[in-house]
Amino acid sequence: MGIFNTKVALLGVAILFACASSVFAFAVYGAIGAKYAALGREAGPLGAPMSDEADAPGGGRFNNFRNGAIYWHPTIGAFAVWGAIEDKWTSLGRVGYGYPITDETVTPDRRGRFNHFRQINLPGRPESSIYWTPQTGAHAVYGAIRQKWASMGWERGALGYPISDEYQDGQYRRSDFEGGSIRWTAQGGAVTIPKARAGCTIYEHRDYGGASLRFGDFDRIRMVNGESVGCTTNGHSAGCESILYKPSWNDKVSSFQVGGGCTITLWKHINSGEPHFRSNRSYSYVGGAWNDQASEALCSCQ
Repeated sequence: MGIFNTKVALLGVAILFACASSVFAFAVYGAIGAKYAALGREAGPLGAPMSDEADAPGGGRFNNFRNGAIYWHPTIGAFAVWGAIEDKWTSLGRVGYGYPITDETVTPDRRGRFNHFRQINLPGRPESSIYWTPQTGAHAVYGAIRQKWASMGWERGALGYPISDEYQDGQYRRSDFEGGSIRWTAQGGAVTIPKARAGCTIYEHRDYGGASLRFGDFDRIRMVNGESVGCTTNGHSAGCESILYKPSWNDKVSSFQVGGGCTITLWKHINSGEPHFRSNRSYSYVGGAWNDQASEALCSCQ
C-alpha cells in the first residue's frame, strides 16, 4: 500500500487508492473533499478513502476513510471523526448519536481529545460529546449531565475527564469522572458527587445525605458507649487499629462511601458479631436489611 493518485474532475475529486495489484477509485468531492484536503488527504489522520460519498440519515452525506469518516449536513457543514472517538461514536449509532459539529480537537490541557455532536432529529437539537485520553479511553457525555459538567469547566473543572459512559444507577442516570460523579433524576436534576477520598465515610441518610462520619485505615467505629483505647494491634501485623466509640451513630447508617483501595465492613453487633456487610465500593443505600442496623464499622485500606 502507499501508491496514491489524485485526479481533479469537473464535479470534484476522485481518489485512486492502490493496494497490492488492485486499484480502487473513490469519489471525494465538495465540502467533504475540501475538509479532507484541509486535513492532509491520505497523509492526514483519516488515511485513504474507503467509500464514495453517500447519503447519510437526516439529509446528510458522508465518506468513510481508513481511519475515520467525514460527515456533512446542510445545517452543520463537514467535520471529521477518527480513531478511538470514532469507534465509540460508531458503537453509539453514528448520526443516531449526532452529527459531528467539530473535528477531533486537542483539549486545552493537551492531555486529551474530543468531538462535539448535534442531534438534528430531536427537539432543541441537543448537543453531546465524546472525550478521550490515553488513560481513560473514549466516553460519551450528553444531556443534563453534560450541561452540569460544562458548567463546572468541562475537563478543566474539579471532576476532570469522564471515565464512563452514562449508565443506570438505581433510580438515577449517572456518569463517572476522574474526580467524582454526576447523577440525574427528573425530580432532582443533575447533582455532583465528589470522589470519595482514601478512607471510608458513613452517612445518616441514603444518597449520602444527613450527618456524616469519615474514618481512615484501621479505624474501627463502635457505636456504643465506651472510651477510646487509642491504638491496638487487634491481630493486624501491618499496624495498629484505632477504636473510636460513637454511640450517636448506633443504628444510624443508611449509605456509605469507600475511597480507592479501601474496604468497609459493617456489623449488626459489636465485637465483630455476625452478620456482616463488606464492600470495596460505595453504596448510596445499604438496602432494607441493613438500613439503620449497624453497630460497628471498620475501614481497611491497601
